[in-house]
Amino acid sequence: MARAALVTVIAAAITTGLGGCSIDGGKMNHQHSTNLANQRKAAIEFIGSHPEVEAIAFTREGSVSGSGTWAANALVSVGQVEYQAILGIGIGSTSWEPWPTGVPAPTPMRVALTYSDGTSEIVK
Repeated sequence: MARAALVTVIAAAITTGLGGCSIDGGKMNHQHSTNLANQRKAAIEFIGSHPEVEAIAFTREGSVSGSGTWAANALVSVGQVEYQAILGIGIGSTSWEPWPTGVPAPTPMRVALTYSDGTSEIVK
């Protein structure tokens, strides 16, 4: 009888654990999708104020900071040189390296955008 009770307790614990994983997994997938959408928004916003950008590659998925703003690490290419930066929505960017000065006015171009999950697209 004690053995049957032990088996029931173990089965209940396993079922509860598996159910919890499923719920957390769904939350993680939603957050991943949200971060990818935020990466696209941040990139387009950044390109709007920096038309000389040739490519953006996000190196982190991104998250909401203590101040409540979303941001992610990225490599930004200008003049075939990569610059480390943090791109965010509504905050512009924070560059970790000196941003190039005296860059000639660019012609409108397409920008290669690579997301943190490795997928990519060309944006205008």
